[in-house]
Amino acid sequence: MSTRITSWVKKYFLRFAVGGIYLGLCLWIGEVHPFTLVPMYNNFPNYGYAFYITDEVNHVIPIKSYFRYESGGLGHYYNAMANKYKFSTGFEIESPEELSIIGKEMLTQLADKCYQSPPAKAIVLHRVCYTFVNDSLEQHHVAMHQISVDECKPARHEQ
Repeated sequence: MSTRITSWVKKYFLRFAVGGIYLGLCLWIGEVHPFTLVPMYNNFPNYGYAFYITDEVNHVIPIKSYFRYESGGLGHYYNAMANKYKFSTGFEIESPEELSIIGKEMLTQLADKCYQSPPAKAIVLHRVCYTFVNDSLEQHHVAMHQISVDECKPARHEQ
C-alpha cells in the first residue's frame, strides 16, 4: 500500500507543486489572468447578437456559398461600425435608424466580397438578440437593412 502512495506522490507531486506555486504567485501579485478584473474576462453580458442574411421572401442565404466572408465576422464588423458612428449598443438599445446605417455599411462590405450572385432579388441583413429571461432563452429578430442583389458584383472578384 505504501509503495502505491509513494509512487503516486512521486508521479503527481511536481504537477501539484507547480500549480500551487502558480496559484500562490497569482494571488500574491494580484491582477493576472485567472483572477483578472478586466470586464472582458470576468463579466458576461446577459445578451448576445447574431447576424444572418435572407432573400426578399425570408429564405436564409448561406454566406460562405456566395461571399468571401466568415459569418462570425459580421458581429465584429457590427461593433466596428457602431464605434465608428459612436452609437451605443447592447440589450437592443439601438434605434431603427442606427440599425439601418450600420446595416447598410455591413451589406456594402459583404457585397464587395461577393464571388457569386445569390439567387434572389434582394439581400436583407437580420440581427437576432438572444437574452436570458427567467431561466429561458428569448430571441428577437430585426431586419436591419436591405440592398438589391445587383449591388453584388461578382465580376470584380475573379477566382
